[in-house]
Amino acid sequence: MVRQWIGDPDWPGNNWHTMRYRDNAISTGFKFTVWDAESGLDIWGSLGTDNTASYAGVGQMYGQLVTNAEFRLLYADHIQRHMFNGGALTTTRLFRGMRNWPRR
Repeated sequence: MVRQWIGDPDWPGNNWHTMRYRDNAISTGFKFTVWDAESGLDIWGSLGTDNTASYAGVGQMYGQLVTNAEFRLLYADHIQRHMFNGGALTTTRLFRGMRNWPRR
């Protein structure tokens, strides 16, 4: 969702990993990490383009999931929760968190 939110042209095929502890007793499930996100800041003018046409690599699972109506509804619910009404990806929440960043 974050990669779509920032308009990353390198997603879904590149620049993220999944990981988890192999020991099920301490595992908290899969975690998804992002790196090399400067291309997602629209410096290449890609915002608004459909970059999900090639679901290669780690994005292949997402490409298959979006064909499922139940997944799309669940995903839409997540978008509603996080991108509107003070959700984690709204400017209100993001800028509130920035007030605590260290100053130089």
